[in-house]
Amino acid sequence: MSVTQINPKKAPTPPSGFTAMAALVITTSNGAEPVMPVTLVFHFSLQALHGLSPSRLGIYVYDPSTKAWQWVGGVVNPTNDTITVTLPHFSTYGVFVNQEQFTDMGKAPWARTAVDELLGAGIVTGVAKGKFDPEGFVTRAEFTKMLVLADGLTPVATGTMPFKDVPAGAWYAPYVRAAYQAKLVGGVSATRFDPNGRITRVQMAVMLSRLPGLVATAAEGLTIFVDGGKVPGWAVPGVEKAVGAGLVQGFPGEKFDPQGKTTRAQAALVIARYLKLTGKV
Repeated sequence: MSVTQINPKKAPTPPSGFTAMAALVITTSNGAEPVMPVTLVFHFSLQALHGLSPSRLGIYVYDPSTKAWQWVGGVVNPTNDTITVTLPHFSTYGVFVNQEQFTDMGKAPWARTAVDELLGAGIVTGVAKGKFDPEGFVTRAEFTKMLVLADGLTPVATGTMPFKDVPAGAWYAPYVRAAYQAKLVGGVSATRFDPNGRITRVQMAVMLSRLPGLVATAAEGLTIFVDGGKVPGWAVPGVEKAVGAGLVQGFPGEKFDPQGKTTRAQAALVIARYLKLTGKV
């Protein structure tokens, strides 16, 4: 087994908005892959982050066939300045930091760490230079993309889907196709996905409940919410699972607000909770 550190500036170009902090090439003489999980620990310098949160760090693996980097995780320990990941296989790995800056996160300070973590994972971006728009609403297509990336799925460029309102050339089509094939999403009808519709809290919770690796806590049902009875019957099992796993919580006054629309900050928070629950961040 050979581990070679390479100059980050000479590594393949990182994704847009990222800067390479470190890079390693891990190989074996006969091309063998690990038969047991292998943990990779990188040390980082806070000074080198120039004031950016360590939560914006992510570990990526390079795919030479597509010439692209793919996020594989990164659990940051701010006490000893390390970031750790379990390797999927031997390859070229890099530690990148997302440098995108926002001036409007003061509108949702409670979501700042979650947004930083999703920035490091390449799951979210801003809506414009310097703007994250935390109070803006999320569409069903946008949340589907977040689900696909959080689950580590590869967008599917071709294939059939029953949804007539998802054009083959739309930016979101590969993500909807991947999520549909993985049974993470369904339509609002047999042939309609409603990609540009604002996702409701019920729809969000049901989609989250279909992600792998969820471990629900003791089931309390939806009686903990004063409006739990307004959750439609088809959604009750999914909402209960997402709530029981700690991904979705209520609002002050024990309200769930089933038909309320999901903001970008709220979406980032629930996706970050999933990544933490599954040990990816």
